[in-house]
Amino acid sequence: MILSSTKLPTKFRCDLTTGHGAIGVEFAGTNVTSTTRPLHRKTFKEAVDVSSTYVRDNLDLQWSEGFFRGFFTLEVTPQTLNAIYYSMKDVSEYFTPVNQALPVDSVQIKGFRNLDGFAIANFVVNIGENRLARPVAGGKVFSGALKSQVID
Repeated sequence: MILSSTKLPTKFRCDLTTGHGAIGVEFAGTNVTSTTRPLHRKTFKEAVDVSSTYVRDNLDLQWSEGFFRGFFTLEVTPQTLNAIYYSMKDVSEYFTPVNQALPVDSVQIKGFRNLDGFAIANFVVNIGENRLARPVAGGKVFSGALKSQVID
């Protein structure tokens, strides 16, 4: 999972604390069924430690998460873009091969193929700001490493 403020490396300057000067925001992540490489670790703590190193060592990176698989949903209004990252504890439950239909009794509830999906991070971009609203993710995520929480 990668979340960063995009900036130009030339004459444009971006304040990495406030995000002012960024030309946009990039939301990048794995999908629910992808592998966890290169962040694959046996324990939650190991995954958070690796994510913390990535966030600490990459100036633009605002958040990294590598323990759970998941996906972003985006809500776009005239005033904001709201991105929520949802994770799945068990991506194998109700897994159906591409050429088969989902069973009738596995109706999607709130958009999930199984019932263990949960939101771990919420990010906002306000109209005309070209950067993540501060504090990023409201200063709190439920998994991974957030730039404001990583201590050098």
